[in-house]
Amino acid sequence: MNPSKHITYSPVLPDNSIIAKDFKSIDYQDVYGIQVPGKITIDEAMAHSFGKTPGWTKALLYIRNRIVEPLGLKTEKEILKPESTLLFTILYRNETEVVLGEEDSHLDFRTSLRVEPLSDTTTNVYSSTLVHYNNRLGRIYFFFVKPFHKIIVKSMLKSLWRQVKKSPQR
Repeated sequence: MNPSKHITYSPVLPDNSIIAKDFKSIDYQDVYGIQVPGKITIDEAMAHSFGKTPGWTKALLYIRNRIVEPLGLKTEKEILKPESTLLFTILYRNETEVVLGEEDSHLDFRTSLRVEPLSDTTTNVYSSTLVHYNNRLGRIYFFFVKPFHKIIVKSMLKSLWRQVKKSPQR
């Protein structure tokens, strides 16, 4: 079964999502979702989604860092906390959602992972993103980043689906 066929897109945030809490105006938003087998927790979803970064994503991040460093934008070195494997700061969390984000001179963004158990055999998982442009550079930057953002989010959800599918307790 191909998980790509099961990824959905919506421009509307899931009901009761906490991603927009304390966020400035929204210039861009998206929500991608996938239905995974079994009942999973937000911690399991986070581990499967952010636990291992593919090499091609690391390569893209390396290129991005080399391009933006001369512009004075934050690089991975300024963002990544020594005690964490997550690239971005956890801002909010509850039993069903974790919101990560960063604020920089060019734009502010939030991304969240949210689980909605439908039954003991199925869980919907959503990855939402919000962006606020602080200036023209933010708009230009995200114009070039957006196609890669979409590919990375879809890849993350496919990886999550595959990991949950092969998990022994399913």
